[in-house]
Amino acid sequence: MGLKDSGGLARSVLLDDLIPLVVEHVALTCSPKTVAPLALVSSVWLNPTRRVLYGNPRLHSYHSSYLLSRTLGDNPKLASYIRALELSPVTRLCESGRNCDCRNVSAMALSLAPIFRLENLQEIALGGDCAIRAEYYIRGFAKLKSLERLRVEGMQWYWSFEINRPVMASLRWTEGLAAKLPNLKTLELVNLDLNVAVLRAFKNRPPHLVNLIMDRVRITSGPLSHLAKDSWNNLKHLTVILTEFSDDYDLRSILRDARHSLETMKYFIKSNDTRQRSRPDIYGSVLAECTQLRDLQLSVPFDTPTMILLGERLKNLEVLKVYGNYDIQTEDWASAIAEGLFPRLKEMQLPIGHELRRLADWQWSSLRASAIRVACTTRNIDLQFGYLPS
Repeated sequence: MGLKDSGGLARSVLLDDLIPLVVEHVALTCSPKTVAPLALVSSVWLNPTRRVLYGNPRLHSYHSSYLLSRTLGDNPKLASYIRALELSPVTRLCESGRNCDCRNVSAMALSLAPIFRLENLQEIALGGDCAIRAEYYIRGFAKLKSLERLRVEGMQWYWSFEINRPVMASLRWTEGLAAKLPNLKTLELVNLDLNVAVLRAFKNRPPHLVNLIMDRVRITSGPLSHLAKDSWNNLKHLTVILTEFSDDYDLRSILRDARHSLETMKYFIKSNDTRQRSRPDIYGSVLAECTQLRDLQLSVPFDTPTMILLGERLKNLEVLKVYGNYDIQTEDWASAIAEGLFPRLKEMQLPIGHELRRLADWQWSSLRASAIRVACTTRNIDLQFGYLPS
């Protein structure tokens, strides 16, 4: 785009509308230290650069939390740029030394005030110290009506120097806490203890979750369905990863309420313990009612009749991945596919053991060994054999 100035010299003009795109591209490909100098180009570049630099601060130490709080205290207008926040400080020596203000408990509490007064947060991720009794930190935020995504992740091994023993991350979910998050759409809990208070009736609008992720969460009290009691009708994506099956995961109730909306379900039990108190349940009859499912991934035992039931009812399923389940033989899968079950299936993955067995057992006839491949090829289904993702 060439324009002529008063002297008749051609000069290049960068449209103001393109500046935010340039800044975002630099932010994606370079470090924040590279982005920051763009604010000095001209006043037109200042706001787009600030929006990128302050849009999603990641605070992994008390020192960085202290610095951000001090910056927001000096320039409150910067708070309007923050839409997402990752707050996961860990108790340890500050890189600036023992005399840093962030080591003073009183000063630290006061300096965190600007962070907890942020008004436009759409995403919050809590970790480190903030994942221990996380409900206190969540309540600490003054305004969370705009919050759409909440993630709480505990550390795999966390040692508390204050009480000199390991501490497990935890979250107590109560009616008051749920009412504070009326627009929450995604809840992701990782590696923590969950205490769910039995909810009676919401006085305020409850959260209608669209995406629920439970990864290595141990329920210490209450039913999982009370996270959003009677409000699962908008749930589209459900991920549950367990190290041990528990009846406290009352997925039957959630699946029943979400049967008209659920599109993706991942249900993995990563355990080598055969002495579990309860046999994992796939909830086949209820799962078969989730007719909008597009993606189903399972690592739980289920039998051939359940597979046939799902194949007949889940007519919209496009992706089916089964891990570690050898209750159903390869020939049964081949018959199901050949007979037209799962009519819209495009991608299928079976346990790697089926393929290893086929390769190792030379006594199998070639027809029997290749039946599943032939069935999938005939229907243009991409067939793979794999392990459960780590």
